[in-house]
Amino acid sequence: MPTDALFEKLRLAERRLTAAEERVSFCRAAATKASAVLGGEFVSRSRDVTVHENAVIRLMEAEQEYVEAERQYSAG
Repeated sequence: MPTDALFEKLRLAERRLTAAEERVSFCRAAATKASAVLGGEFVSRSRDVTVHENAVIRLMEAEQEYVEAERQYSAG
């Protein structure tokens, strides 16, 4: 494989890894914010629990995406 193609593949993998890292950071912040909201409100919990669960699910998905991107980057 030509060197230019390898460098392009590496750049693409690096961009994907960076995007996955940013998504993990964003989802962690969202989960932290949702946790703070849940801890400070005394309203119907059913609505708030759904928001918290969604934030946690997004965090887990982002972490999995990060692991996948990192694995592809390492295999690159």
